[in-house]
Amino acid sequence: SSTGSTTDTGTETEPKATVSLNSPATDFPVTDSTIELEFSKDVPWIQTDETKITIDNNAEFSGSSYNNKILNLYLRNRLNYDSTYKISISNLDYAEDNSFTITTEGKASVSLKSVSENFPVNGAAIELEFSKDIPWNIDSIRKITIDNDVTITGGQYFNKVLSLSFSGKLNYSKRYNIAVADLEGVIDNNQLSFTTHSLNVTPIISSSTQNIAPNTDGKLTILQPKFFINFGKEIANTDLAISSIKFNDEALPQSCNVTFDTASKTATIQFTENLNEYTEYQLSVVGFTDDDGAVINSTASALNFKTIFPENILGSGTKDDPFQIFTENHLKKLNETSPINYLSDAYYFKQMENIALRESWNPIGKETSPFIGHYDGNNKEISNININQSSNSYLGLFGYISNSSLSNIIIRNVNISGEYYTGSLVGYSEDSIINNIKTKDNLTINGTEDCGGLIGEINNSDISNVSIEGTIKISVTYDSGALSGYIYNTSEHSITNCSVIGDNTSFVTGENAGGLIGYISGKLNLSKCYSKIPVTGTNKLGGLIGRSNSTNSIISNSYSDSSITANSSASRVGGLVGEFKGTLTNSYASGSIFLNCEKASCVGETIGFLDNTSTVSNTFSSVGISVAEGYSHTSSEHYVPSDVNIPLWWLDSSGYIFNTSGTNYVSEGYKESLNWDSDIWDNLIEGKFPTLKN
Repeated sequence: SSTGSTTDTGTETEPKATVSLNSPATDFPVTDSTIELEFSKDVPWIQTDETKITIDNNAEFSGSSYNNKILNLYLRNRLNYDSTYKISISNLDYAEDNSFTITTEGKASVSLKSVSENFPVNGAAIELEFSKDIPWNIDSIRKITIDNDVTITGGQYFNKVLSLSFSGKLNYSKRYNIAVADLEGVIDNNQLSFTTHSLNVTPIISSSTQNIAPNTDGKLTILQPKFFINFGKEIANTDLAISSIKFNDEALPQSCNVTFDTASKTATIQFTENLNEYTEYQLSVVGFTDDDGAVINSTASALNFKTIFPENILGSGTKDDPFQIFTENHLKKLNETSPINYLSDAYYFKQMENIALRESWNPIGKETSPFIGHYDGNNKEISNININQSSNSYLGLFGYISNSSLSNIIIRNVNISGEYYTGSLVGYSEDSIINNIKTKDNLTINGTEDCGGLIGEINNSDISNVSIEGTIKISVTYDSGALSGYIYNTSEHSITNCSVIGDNTSFVTGENAGGLIGYISGKLNLSKCYSKIPVTGTNKLGGLIGRSNSTNSIISNSYSDSSITANSSASRVGGLVGEFKGTLTNSYASGSIFLNCEKASCVGETIGFLDNTSTVSNTFSSVGISVAEGYSHTSSEHYVPSDVNIPLWWLDSSGYIFNTSGTNYVSEGYKESLNWDSDIWDNLIEGKFPTLKN
């Protein structure tokens, strides 16, 4: 160089790649067979480089794969739970030395998910819950055991919860211990335990009506009586139970046969020898503890009875030779299964005398064994029907009837309290025919829902020629009517020639309450019916019907003269029908509506609320609407909405009938315009309210 200076022209070395851990450093899953590393740049990986990467703690790699800076190292064996492993990288030509530490996941803990106290002995699975998901397989069930002669037979695992099935029966008031040992991924636990609930029951003793007949020497003896003891549970030790049954404070006679029915939890005691006539006897149960731990109390009251004179039912039950009903005991027999099961066939019955019930009544037929026969009351009376079972349903003279017929019955003095499906004659009528029924004097029905003066609920049944008169008090929370609380028909059925006339102390009260029917749902043709009874409540109140909610319902040639009192922000209140969907024709409402509340809505002289799919024709009202002092209402709140076209008719104070356009129809003129059938109606003359004939 002419200047005398020197320049360094050596080659610069490329820096090595750094390497990092892509796999989780903590809680590394032991089921993961691959550890993933990442280089900061692409490297010339070759398989022999595997020897430059090691892992300690008795673990080793079995191979590798490299792609796009990612190195997957394959473990030869699965790592252990809750362990630490060090991965070392050294002497790679293209990467810096480094080391990483990973810690594997810990085992799951297990706890009892099911209740630990009062565990149900029947129908419940035992559930365990794990703190995290575990590798469950079909062989895992063998790692779980339970004591006290119970064997785990299977398990369903989902989302950390294991539901165990088992063989053997759990006992009452007993502690069971569950042990989990050597279950993959789970910490051993032998402290899982639960205690079953206690059971303390009191037996109930009953008897079939006793049959009495003369013996050979002319004296009266009771023929081989049968008794029933409902223990309230299935008996584990039947011998112990038999020894607890006492007859006149002594062991049962050797001649008694005792059988146990598991389903009904009932012991049947059949005497094979006759008892003495007119003798007092006592049957009782002394308390004991059953083999399954249940405590059986002594009977709260023993069954005391006295043998009586025979009251055999005459007849064969055919249409030409019906069973003849003379007494209260005969009526009671209709619920019996021995010697004849009167509920098992469509037998015919005919009442021969008036019957005054002396005891609280047990309805004939129930949901599981309905009355399916044909009862002809022969225009005789049944009086004093008293039932106080406010938490029970299907109550009445007949509790549940199906495909049967009831006719020509007179009922007097009824007082029944139930929950659902309660009426003086029938609690629940299904696919049946009821005709020519009268109720007289006092009729009181209390219930929660679907209860009525005559029938609680009507299902696909036909009702005709019913008269309900006297002091009628129907108090039901929902679906309340003096004839029926609720009607549900899936096929077309009818109610015809039915009337309700209550005295000035009578009432029907509830929601969906009507002087005749509370609630109609389904296909019904109601005709030639009327009501005159005070109706009180809040919503869906009608002088005849509280609510009709089916386009298939038809109401014709009917009327109501009921007074209605609406309380507590009432809605859908009508002189004839509170809420209506269907067809209404040739009917009217008189009576009154008294609004004992603030701002009632949808209140109409004829209909409170009308569905716009309905048809109303030749129907009028003279109902007056008044408001309690201190409350205010506008006229728009009183009537059916003005945008619904309803050809209603009304009577002015002088008794002349007008239509909604103000046209006056009098004498024969209005008769022709209304087109009412003179074969059905009386008083089709000027200024008179029409009445039904017959």
